[in-house]
Amino acid sequence: MYMWLLLLLLTSLCILVAGEATADKNALLAFASAAAHPGLSSWITGNDMCTEYASVICLNGRVSSLYLQLPPAGGVFAIPAEFSNLDALTSLKMMESNLGGGIPDLSPLSALVMLDLRGNSLTQSLPAYFSLMTGLQLLDMSGNDLTGTLPGAWSSLSNLERLFLEKNGLTGTLPAAYSALTALRTTFVGGNALTGTLPGSWDVLTKLQVLQLPNNQFTGTLPTEYWMLWPNLIVMDASNNLFTGLLLATSFLSSESLGPNLDPLAFVRAFVPKIHSCGRALIERSPFSRQSVLCSSAQPVAFSARSTPPGSSPHHRGIPSSHPVVGLGYRP
Repeated sequence: MYMWLLLLLLTSLCILVAGEATADKNALLAFASAAAHPGLSSWITGNDMCTEYASVICLNGRVSSLYLQLPPAGGVFAIPAEFSNLDALTSLKMMESNLGGGIPDLSPLSALVMLDLRGNSLTQSLPAYFSLMTGLQLLDMSGNDLTGTLPGAWSSLSNLERLFLEKNGLTGTLPAAYSALTALRTTFVGGNALTGTLPGSWDVLTKLQVLQLPNNQFTGTLPTEYWMLWPNLIVMDASNNLFTGLLLATSFLSSESLGPNLDPLAFVRAFVPKIHSCGRALIERSPFSRQSVLCSSAQPVAFSARSTPPGSSPHHRGIPSSHPVVGLGYRP
């Protein structure tokens, strides 16, 4: 009797897994059909998606990782609705792959850890349902045509470490509720039409290393206390905004509490319209001395320096490896 029940259970499980695998394959075939791209020819001709399909990685017979970067070969195409069946995916990367239109309901993909759709032509607004993907560590929607505001519901993404939303058409403000994203290390929101001020509640984001805000319409002053409360901060870019007030080098870089990550050549960039002698300024810390230079100086000291944050590649999201800078902070 027990053997019969066990056999029945195993048979049912096999049927279920086979059905899920078939759904995975159908989703990939729907994508290949929509794309009509030669880079996906193996998806059309191959039989076994786990061994014959390019850019597909499987685990226990299910698609667990999908990495695509399709060069232009025809028009823009939409992500098929069948992609919602790929509920075993932990990594979905389809950057610069001619994707367009709105993002379908991918809420069943609750196992996702990495979602990278950058450099496409996706439209409409950022989906609030991404908040259901609570395991997300990387979310990259940069370089699309997305509009609307940053969803406050994303504050539930407690594991999110890297958020890239630059170069879209996003509006509204930075949600104060994102103070709940305490794992956040990197945030890029430059090149949008965001407004308002830096939320005071963000002072709890102590793991923050890189904060890129350039080319928006942010206003108000830059809260100097943040540099004390963000001990891991390596780079902040607030250039080409509407921030006002005095920007004093000593406000940012005189405290030893800033920690070792700012030594020796980390930088902070800020745009301060009211101080014409500074304009777009790079605030640097040099290991050579502690002589302070204020932003209100008539002739800020100019010098060349390597500006790559420690541990970063020379082309880390637009941060050059070297270029002339205006040094406002410490100088030799």
